[in-house]
Amino acid sequence: MASLKVMDLRQLNHLIAVADHGSFSSAARSLHTVQSNVSNHVAKLEKE
Repeated sequence: MASLKVMDLRQLNHLIAVADHGSFSSAARSLHTVQSNVSNHVAKLEKE
């Protein structure tokens, strides 16, 4: 169950980055990841 909570925090972190930076691509750059990774995390969060 602990890994689920870590994933939830990562998803929230990605969502906050999108809000702060105004786009998925800018958020991805700030998180040192790719845009599709950010999109996937936000999509999973939206499904919950």
